[in-house]
Amino acid sequence: MCDFEEYIFTCGHNALNLQGYCHQSRNHPRHECNNVKRLRNSWYQERPCNACTDAMNGTGRGNGSSGHSSHREDSRGPFVRDTGEQHWR
Repeated sequence: MCDFEEYIFTCGHNALNLQGYCHQSRNHPRHECNNVKRLRNSWYQERPCNACTDAMNGTGRGNGSSGHSSHREDSRGPFVRDTGEQHWR
């Protein structure tokens, strides 16, 4: 089981941060894990996520709203975003 931390933002989005690989993914060349993901900690942030902040300020590449449609879908998976934060859908 890989260990994750969760960051919960005021905009309603949450971000996951990998804390440590499990034995199976640590030995896999691409660190793939098909086991259960274990959530170690949840941290409440007193701010919106970077993507929503950029959208609200009009500086982001989104459509100007802080909703889900302002986030670009990424073919690499649900954990990767341009902002550096890892969002969970």
